[in-house]
Amino acid sequence: MDTSAAAGKPKILMVDDEPDFVTLVGRWLEAEYDFSAQRDGEDLLESAARLKPDAVILDMVLPGEDGLELCRRMRADPRFERLPVLFLTGSRGVEESLRTMRAGAASFLAKPAGRKELLAALGKLLPARRQRRAGAPTAKRRSTELTARPSRVVPRAATWCSPGEPPRQSSHQKPQACRQDCQGPRSMETSASISGSEAEARTA
Repeated sequence: MDTSAAAGKPKILMVDDEPDFVTLVGRWLEAEYDFSAQRDGEDLLESAARLKPDAVILDMVLPGEDGLELCRRMRADPRFERLPVLFLTGSRGVEESLRTMRAGAASFLAKPAGRKELLAALGKLLPARRQRRAGAPTAKRRSTELTARPSRVVPRAATWCSPGEPPRQSSHQKPQACRQDCQGPRSMETSASISGSEAEARTA
């Protein structure tokens, strides 16, 4: 049953065998979504392939296959493994919610959920879905881009010691050898300057 033919809106496909409730949900969503519904899960995968919904709303108790099995089938199909599934069902309780999550659901609402609750739940699910469809950078692509950026060299912290004492250093530095006759802090720049002077003295 197609209750809306709005173009350009996110598409919602609902599976529920209560006609009055389906009509009510269609009224709630029609202003913001292209809403379609069917009374059972028969041919659900074919319907999803044809309609290309942005999210699916499932009841848990349905004629034929129940909502949990339908959700598992969608997750096993590469075409729908990332399609958000929201359970809107009369089944209540923490255990029921956990069962839907284990089946692959993205969200769970118990009836009688109201219009605001349903819109809020869909609003949380759909931005990520639309972002993937728009070709936004994936985590792998972002990681590659960050790796490709030139790195900035950070100078090491100064290392110093006093005669007869072990080297001291910053907590994130590996131990470094220190001359036993050094007196107080010596930065990398100071060490380079001394080494240059010693080299000039030898050549002279």
